[in-house]
Amino acid sequence: MTDWSKIRGFNYQPGYGCTGFENWLYFNPEQIAKELKNGKRLFPAMNTIRLWPDLYAFQHATADFEKNFETMLKICDSVGCRVVVALFNRWHDNVCDYGGIYFNHFLPGAGGVNDGHQKHADAYISAIVGKHADDERIIAWDVCNEPFCYGDNKTVTDFIYPYEAEWLRTQYKKCKEAGAIQPVSFSPPRINIGQIREFDDISDIYMIHPYFGYCDKDFETLTADDCAGLLAETLEIAKETGKPVLTTETCWGSWHDDVRVKILKLTFEAHKKAGIGYIAHALCYSRVADLHNAGDGPTGEPGNLCFICKDGSVRPGHDIFNEY
Repeated sequence: MTDWSKIRGFNYQPGYGCTGFENWLYFNPEQIAKELKNGKRLFPAMNTIRLWPDLYAFQHATADFEKNFETMLKICDSVGCRVVVALFNRWHDNVCDYGGIYFNHFLPGAGGVNDGHQKHADAYISAIVGKHADDERIIAWDVCNEPFCYGDNKTVTDFIYPYEAEWLRTQYKKCKEAGAIQPVSFSPPRINIGQIREFDDISDIYMIHPYFGYCDKDFETLTADDCAGLLAETLEIAKETGKPVLTTETCWGSWHDDVRVKILKLTFEAHKKAGIGYIAHALCYSRVADLHNAGDGPTGEPGNLCFICKDGSVRPGHDIFNEY
């Protein structure tokens, strides 16, 4: 039985790729093992890794992908970590896109893409969830990372939202039909109480992304109590329903190490006060968006969210993770 409040882990993106497709199609187990072993050395209490497999790599080389997914689980297990699997991704960075699911995958008749998408998704879920439906190394299935990521155009949002909601419910149902005995849920981009209640029926556990702010200035006057207060409503719903809560992404970035450490302290203190386990973003340097400095790829407003530098050393002050 998983004690969700004791989860202390990291999202993990390998250092060699810019997208999920690259990371899995050009799978490098030696580098992955090196990075995860180094992570465990620097953060001994790390007990969970959130993985982001990729549908398109699965489509391009299915047999290899299935073998590589098993290898990834073995590597995580070898460093004493169990796994949360984020099956699909809807987060799209504006300077360094990760890939994943786009509008035309769930909008009917959108360039023909929608017609074939579910067939591929079904095969993917059958191969990944179905073959690991009772795998004790996996503690939860996260159907989709950050669905409902829209801009400020309300007309577009209102049009797309019901189709995306239907798509999300379908993938949850497919995971259950594949036999998953682990909890199945999804990770929205922000804490939205109305959305938590709306999708309670496809949330065996409440997965949240409490980042608390989106620039250095946002954290100047925040306290740990302020941040913990933002978690309170989710905890109230969880108390009503008897479901656990898990933060599957947190710890906003900064280019400035001292500012990032302040963000980490606020975030960890808030989770400690709330009694919620967390998976920080993210373990180590990567060419994936927001996990590198200038010179290793495009960079954007979130700054750098990695805990381990390109040379394998812990980022200054980021060993604060070990205090919590």
